[in-house]
Amino acid sequence: MDTVTQIILNNYFTETERGLELADPIHPPSLKAFETMGLDLSKRLDKVHFKLGDWAVFLARHHGHTAYEAVAVKVGLSPQTIETQWAYTCRHVPLQARNDLSIYYHREVVSVKDTIDQRDLLDYAKKNKLNIQQFREHIARFLGKPIPPPPVSNPLGGTERDLAFELTEQIHGLENEVQLALKQAQEATERARRAEATLDTLRGRIEALVAMKPTDLMQNIGRVVTVLREVLEALSRLSPQ
Repeated sequence: MDTVTQIILNNYFTETERGLELADPIHPPSLKAFETMGLDLSKRLDKVHFKLGDWAVFLARHHGHTAYEAVAVKVGLSPQTIETQWAYTCRHVPLQARNDLSIYYHREVVSVKDTIDQRDLLDYAKKNKLNIQQFREHIARFLGKPIPPPPVSNPLGGTERDLAFELTEQIHGLENEVQLALKQAQEATERARRAEATLDTLRGRIEALVAMKPTDLMQNIGRVVTVLREVLEALSRLSPQ
């Protein structure tokens, strides 16, 4: 985690292994702070599903859904992916109901309205090592609803639901790679533009020095030193930061 994100977390959020709590709802982070934090969290998706979901929920709540969509795209995330994969679950399953099962288990208790019941169901699934289908059946019995049939298998193995999750993750990964490649290309183009402009400036200054007579060089030694210093500073700026 980068230093800026850690500062934002320390000042505006209470961070736990199960997600985030907004420390002061009356004075939430700025839009820029949310953007900076989201950019860092998006790089660590495998560890921060709950945190990324909570980040999206708080951002939309305090800065509006339009701002949330804009920031999500800006930090290289799909708003639809955030909503369907993480934010929807985090919005309906509060921090106090969560345990260390994956977010996919937590999504299954969204239809359970009582927080204590959500927590008890999740703890039961963990204690009894239920798989997702067994957990769905247990929730259906708890709610007095018909037992859901097993998901339809697909020819590639797994289930249609699992395949959809996998494809969504792959698409999201490709989106991030494209965004990163575009950013790197833009940075390289900008460095090349600055280098070309700097070289043009250096060329003119050096040609002016070369054109001087030796006696003029001695008489204008101060100017020579200044030009050489500018040349050295310009060369140092050509290297990528």
